[in-house]
Amino acid sequence: AELLARRGAALKGADRQSVVGELIAELDNLRLSWNWAASHHRAGELSQAADTLFWLYESRCNCREGVPLFGHAVRGLQTTADQTWQHGLALGQVLSYQGHFCFRQGQHPQARELLQRSLALLETLVKDQPSAGEAEAIRFALSNTQVFLGMVTYMTGDYAEGRRLLQESLALKRVLNDRWGIVLCLRELGL
Repeated sequence: AELLARRGAALKGADRQSVVGELIAELDNLRLSWNWAASHHRAGELSQAADTLFWLYESRCNCREGVPLFGHAVRGLQTTADQTWQHGLALGQVLSYQGHFCFRQGQHPQARELLQRSLALLETLVKDQPSAGEAEAIRFALSNTQVFLGMVTYMTGDYAEGRRLLQESLALKRVLNDRWGIVLCLRELGL
């Protein structure tokens, strides 16, 4: 989790190719660690690792493995009664990333359902008035879910709602100064 968190910014930067190579060399260990954290309901570690692991799999177009990998984390987090903000954040993240991978495999109804669950959970967390650091992490996850749900929505023909979700995500990503996310939103709005 620490390795993934530490290399996340570089994965989205100019050193992308070398970081992908570095992380791919550790992929077996990353999978084992992820699955252990999921089986042991370790929300903090899952949340810490989720974004970078998602983008690593996305960079390699490995949606087929991404669906069950993030699905295992969803199942692990759903089996605990933990009600902390960090648990909710981790569950929102893994639902969103599993939903995106389902979308990439053409499983649009399942993707929409997972993304809508993520959106509802993350919106509830934001309304609970978390601290500044917590709020930023939740908003970051929320903006990712919005862009992914926007993609599914416009791909299934609801262009107005898809555009609305993408524009909301873009506005939030600008507030967060998430340049990678801003580019993603603008790309999807262009499409």
